Amino acid sequence: MSDAVFVKITVSGNPDLLQQCAAAHFANGSFDYNSVIPMPAELNIEESSSVTTGYDALYGDWTEPAKYWTWKEAATSLGMPFPLESREQLLACIRSLDCAAIYLEPARQYKENIDRFGHGSWYGWCKQHWGTKWNAEDSAVTLEPQQLVVTFTATNAFPKPVVSALSRKWPELDFKVLYVDEYLRWGRDFSIRNGKETAKVKRSPSEVATLMKVSR
Repeated sequence: MSDAVFVKITVSGNPDLLQQCAAAHFANGSFDYNSVIPMPAELNIEESSSVTTGYDALYGDWTEPAKYWTWKEAATSLGMPFPLESREQLLACIRSLDCAAIYLEPARQYKENIDRFGHGSWYGWCKQHWGTKWNAEDSAVTLEPQQLVVTFTATNAFPKPVVSALSRKWPELDFKVLYVDEYLRWGRDFSIRNGKETAKVKRSPSEVATLMKVSR
């Protein structure tokens, strides 16, 4: 189970810029990290054991999946030893199965993604570029003449790269940030402008939660 991180961002500044910021990143009352740091569409593939097994069979360390009992019946029918003794034997067993495609087709895309983006799927890329593994959830947006208030839930960690990049995209706006994890173990109260922190207030996680009106 993933831990929730509650985030509140209050953006202030020129009303026209606030409206433009809201339209660019918070349309329909929701926040999509892709509006700030877009994830390549090719990375939107399943992160599963079948994909990584296929990848290891085709390109990686084949010796571990060569021991999987999944292939034992196929190995016997093909007259091969078990555990399998080569990459070629492993691939032959996989290709003999009706479900071979779930191992090999996404594995080829996984390899291409690693070569192009440094990550096989969305998981590693999101953790590196967003600072958290999933997109924002439970967003709420309020636009007033002098400020824009955004609340959302992040997963496991505060999405610092996203918020920093967002402030750099709107260098003339001030961002006041509050966040706290659901178990009140850690949290922060700080301001950021053009990607740099301009002020911070030392508060306990409980105090941050009270300011955000977060209840356990």
